[in-house]
Amino acid sequence: LSSSSSASDVYKRQVLRGEHTLLAWCRDTVSTWRHELSERIPAQRLSGLQVDFTPLLGGRRVKKVRIYDPWRDEWVRASRRADVSLPDFTRSVVVRIEY
Repeated sequence: LSSSSSASDVYKRQVLRGEHTLLAWCRDTVSTWRHELSERIPAQRLSGLQVDFTPLLGGRRVKKVRIYDPWRDEWVRASRRADVSLPDFTRSVVVRIEY
């Protein structure tokens, strides 16, 4: 099991990589509990984001990709590719890649 993280202007990514599965938590960089609760600034809906996990897979073949929206308790199937198109989301989503 190994972990890594990275960030862009729009989202930050925390990754756990196991023997057969990669889990990535993709989180909006702007929205925080302070913004939403104290300052009453609602979370923005993010759309059109692509995340490329190819460098993290070490040449392994992707078997299955699913995306979980914890705020709506909803799983979504995605294309069987390491370059993942994220569905529109608010706050965060979790990407699960099986290889």
